Amino acid sequence: MKELVSIADWGEAMASERVLVMVSKSDCDECGKSLERVADLDFGNICILVLDNPEAFPLRAELDWLRIEVDVVPFWRLFVYGDVAGTVRGPNLKRVQSMLFDSE
Repeated sequence: MKELVSIADWGEAMASERVLVMVSKSDCDECGKSLERVADLDFGNICILVLDNPEAFPLRAELDWLRIEVDVVPFWRLFVYGDVAGTVRGPNLKRVQSMLFDSE
């Protein structure tokens, strides 16, 4: 799983056909539990954006939707060719799996 910390990282991720982005915080217990089980999703292109990583602050400043939409972590967003294809709020990996399946 790749951590997104720069605008270049973001651009590379958005150039992918499908990418799942998990928005997290370093002190989030539910995020840690989700990361332990992320392999259960059987999805190859997963990236993480850690909100409290100082290296990622310039990227956070560029992504307005983070401030507007992320009200709970983990926050999962599926992008297909850079466009939003689905969102799941919280640690429910069954809902994340369903989102991935529905977007095929």
